[in-house]
Amino acid sequence: MLFDIADIRNELITYLITLPFLQLLLNFLVIVRRKIREAEINKGEKTGPLTGRSYRWLRYILSNPGDKRSIDHTDKILRGEIAIFKIFNVVAVISLTLWFVAIFHLPTARWISTLPIVMLALGVLLGVGNLISLFSVKTGMNLHVIFIAATFAIGSFFEPHNVRRTWPAEPSIGNTYAHRPELKTWFHTWTTARMEEIKDTTTNEYPVFLLLADGGASRSAYWTAGVWSRLEEQTGGKFSRHLLCMSGTSGGSLGNAAFFSLLTDAERDKRFRKECSEYLSQDFLSHTMARLLGPDLLKPLFPFDMIYDRAAALEQAMEEVPVKNRIADRMAQPFSEICKPGISPLPILFINTTRMQDGRPAVISNIWINESVYGKRLDVLATLPTWDDIRLSTAVVLGARFPYISPAGRLEDNYFVDGGYFDNSGAGVVHETLIELKRIIDDSISKTPGHWLGKVRFHVLHATNAPLEEPQVRRVHPVVNDLFAPVKTLLGAYSSQTHVNNLRLTRFLKTMPGGGTGYIPFNLYRSGEQDNFPMNWVISRENLFRMDERILTDSSLNIVIKKLNATTTQ
Repeated sequence: MLFDIADIRNELITYLITLPFLQLLLNFLVIVRRKIREAEINKGEKTGPLTGRSYRWLRYILSNPGDKRSIDHTDKILRGEIAIFKIFNVVAVISLTLWFVAIFHLPTARWISTLPIVMLALGVLLGVGNLISLFSVKTGMNLHVIFIAATFAIGSFFEPHNVRRTWPAEPSIGNTYAHRPELKTWFHTWTTARMEEIKDTTTNEYPVFLLLADGGASRSAYWTAGVWSRLEEQTGGKFSRHLLCMSGTSGGSLGNAAFFSLLTDAERDKRFRKECSEYLSQDFLSHTMARLLGPDLLKPLFPFDMIYDRAAALEQAMEEVPVKNRIADRMAQPFSEICKPGISPLPILFINTTRMQDGRPAVISNIWINESVYGKRLDVLATLPTWDDIRLSTAVVLGARFPYISPAGRLEDNYFVDGGYFDNSGAGVVHETLIELKRIIDDSISKTPGHWLGKVRFHVLHATNAPLEEPQVRRVHPVVNDLFAPVKTLLGAYSSQTHVNNLRLTRFLKTMPGGGTGYIPFNLYRSGEQDNFPMNWVISRENLFRMDERILTDSSLNIVIKKLNATTTQ
């Protein structure tokens, strides 16, 4: 009943109304019904022998060698329970069937939706736990301990969370990642394609945009793609003409990848916002939760990739949506598709992730991440063998593996987690990019005074979705201090590191020509607002409408659109 109602009206009010009814029914089933049956048993009479498989199972379950009840009283209990036992097993079979279908069939998981799937899975797991306890009692062995010991033993030899891989776009050639251009080569190709525009004597400056996108699951993805799409549509495609690179983490990377996917289509049109909205409003969470509360609990015992883990389920949810969508099609393609040698100059895409073992920042990109420019940042694609590839969806999720929805993913001997552990905005890699670009431009001007690259003005546009006000620092309870001080410190460092990276970038921008207007944030929140947009891989219709309204009315966006249109039409 809850599934049907939720499918018709999947909103908060639905659960507020229906959940109390479920609680009342549980109260009746467990407490009230038992008292009624006990009264009936005490005055009831036998009506014939009990036979059949259900009766034998129930007798086995309720039998106890140490039970002091008489055979007659036990028989009365069995007569009272046999009907509800049969009904219970019919419901259990239906529930198990729904659970299995949700695990292996993405549309069914979306139809059931997240909260019912969680309730269904917890009910199934409770039943499984009770069966393990039952057989532990019957056999005299603690099967829970055996399960835990087997998990540790098998985990020493097998890996349950390998990153999903695919064949390269052209298997005979390989993934071509070793042939990606360096930043200098990419910038030369990109500026050469725009040389006449930059040289235009009617303008004194040529704006170049570098984009940042904070993490924040679907909230961040929807806001990020909506902001970039509005800039693209209301400038008639001029925005992407000035777009050099895009950097983000977690949901920000998904928003960047959605917008980037439309830029890779040769037939660009004015449906950026509509297509991004249709895609990012989808439910990416339900199928993921079905895997989390299903096969992933047994993955340590059966670590075979025939059934992929919950991270792969999230990837598949990003590749398959109910409506025809170019973004979903691109997500399912190998990343090498956008790294082909000689491909038309698209923006540089930085998907930031973190290596779990040592916290080293890592990047997935369509350019070569060389140490001379990017220091100790690890080039993830360089770790792949030539015959292996990953999909764009896999690359996005590799930078969005935040516990406990997605586990750390293994590529070779590297385990990757959310990029936000090190830098939740992607500012660090953009800062290093700007340092190198400034060096390239300064070198050109020193060799050729008045060089046309001197007209380039860099602007960092930042799609952020965190409240503007700094969090208040309050007294900590002594128990929290003693037990959780390291955890709270690490969580605090998570946001502080991002703030420090953003501050370094903005200060560096001020040292560049036109740096006073070089950093432009677009914040989902207004001054004084609290964090009231939920952060998850699914968004309610109400919050989608609220974000749409903010995308259409954001004052900072209006200013950039006006200036860009004025600059490019003079």
